[in-house]
Amino acid sequence: MNSVLSVIRGGLSPRTASRLATAFLFALALAAAGCNKPQQPSTARVDAQDVKKDAQQAVDTAGQFAQQEKDDFVNASQQQLEEAKQELARLKGEAQAAKGETKAKLDGQVEALQRKWDMAELRMEQLKQAGGESWKNLKQGMSDALADLRQSYEQAKQDLQRS
Repeated sequence: MNSVLSVIRGGLSPRTASRLATAFLFALALAAAGCNKPQQPSTARVDAQDVKKDAQQAVDTAGQFAQQEKDDFVNASQQQLEEAKQELARLKGEAQAAKGETKAKLDGQVEALQRKWDMAELRMEQLKQAGGESWKNLKQGMSDALADLRQSYEQAKQDLQRS
């Protein structure tokens, strides 16, 4: 009764307040009943054409993903190969400016680095030409060639600093 009086003071009649309360309780009961209702399975039937379409879409998506993965790897490897080419050119310049025993040692290292760079460039061309999933077989070889090139360059740089 006190709640009815407070509603009346707020400007609502008891009848309106009662109707609002009833409507609120009814809405709450409907919401609660709807939450417990199990979902009905779809009545749409799937036919062979649907399966074929979905399978083709999955194959196309997988192919796009594989191509993106290859492109990303080729681009990153190409960038590393270009950086190695610039480093090799710097080392060649330093070898030309060197004298005596240092020059002989650097010339040998530059020659070895050039062979490794040529091998890495050949692997890059093979990688670019590879289609489908076969590029993955060449991926490790390219990674190894770049790592070997980097390691050999770092060794030559350390040797130059010690000279």
